Amino acid sequence: RVTACCALVLLICAACVNAQDELLINPTLAPAEGGEAPAAWTYADFNTGGEPLYDATGGRDGDGAAGVRCETVEQRGAWRQNAALGETRYVLAGGRYRTEGAGAKAMLRLTWLRGVEGWQFISDVRLDLPASEEWADFQAVFHAPDEALAVAPELFNFFGVGTAWWDEIHLRRATPEEVLRMAGQELDRAPRDGEVPYAPADGAVTSTNPPAFVWLPAEGVERWIVQFAAG
Repeated sequence: RVTACCALVLLICAACVNAQDELLINPTLAPAEGGEAPAAWTYADFNTGGEPLYDATGGRDGDGAAGVRCETVEQRGAWRQNAALGETRYVLAGGRYRTEGAGAKAMLRLTWLRGVEGWQFISDVRLDLPASEEWADFQAVFHAPDEALAVAPELFNFFGVGTAWWDEIHLRRATPEEVLRMAGQELDRAPRDGEVPYAPADGAVTSTNPPAFVWLPAEGVERWIVQFAAG
């Protein structure tokens, strides 16, 4: 059975997400009144005991940084907010993160919702990030379900002993070029379990006329150009 990926991921070493079509309030994690939390973001520990942290000047460039500290593998926590999608179906999420402690597990989760208010859950997608003692940049394109009217980005330390820090978190409409570029990189991978292999195989000679062409699906690609010639 062929299945299409709903998250096309590109980890990058530099470059932040553009501010074009920003969906989030306070993507720079600037402090709320009182300075103890980022404005427009709320914290949830899911009744597990994860500890929220905030440093108004702790980001890489001196702006705000939000963190989650966990002392056991039974704890987790996340900073999050609900954002309206409008007509947007492909979103580009990006930002910076770093981890303290070998067990910290930074994870971005996007939860798709039926409305901006409340928690009308549809489904979620998750991006696990490798441990990094220094600030590292990430960027990924996600495809929203047709029924989703809103999305909640959640900045987790997900059951990892240590601290995950987040800085400069952005969420905006992905451009067609970004969707296609990341889809193209996804096509370079090997087929997963349950997916059909490429056909014809690389270097193979086929006697079938016309030949059958099979390749992995890619979100956002509506048409293909195929070129072939007689051997």
